[in-house]
Amino acid sequence: MKRLYRFYLDCGPMGDLEGLFITTKEVLNKALGQTIYLYDVLGKHSELEVTISSDTLTLMSEDQDKIEWLQQINGGFETISGLNPLEYIEEE
Repeated sequence: MKRLYRFYLDCGPMGDLEGLFITTKEVLNKALGQTIYLYDVLGKHSELEVTISSDTLTLMSEDQDKIEWLQQINGGFETISGLNPLEYIEEE
């Protein structure tokens, strides 16, 4: 079952990072605790090391009809807007 999540990270004076994305609970559970590296996301020479956690994620919806509609109007992509932290996980 797919879910809609919001990613939010307050980076202090540098700014904020936000994203809205679709994934399953199983995929998200595997991602929790992993560290991602973000380069130049808040301007030149901005490097961030972020641990994916429940502090940075909010479950927005489990309504399958709405999630399917969002994904359809977005060309089938799971990232609806902004930054999807799951896209930055490095495969081992």
